[in-house]
Amino acid sequence: MNRMEVDRALGQTPCICGDVEAWHPQCYARFLGRPKHEIDAAMDRAYRTARRKLKERAKAQAGEALMMANVNVTGAEAGSSPERPR
Repeated sequence: MNRMEVDRALGQTPCICGDVEAWHPQCYARFLGRPKHEIDAAMDRAYRTARRKLKERAKAQAGEALMMANVNVTGAEAGSSPERPR
């Protein structure tokens, strides 16, 4: 995923602290006056973190979708265990 795809998937640019849910102006204020290479390194880390979190989120959603598909196919209710014959 490139940066544009990450931004599109999140709906925003990830915060420089690595938070993908919110963008914090105070985090960017800490980098004012710093050299460009430090800012670039921090943004690289933020995008790396965002990619990892998006991957984890997609994996969890795929697992839920698979579970729901399995429930629909078997006709069993989620969370219930099949009864054993007596």
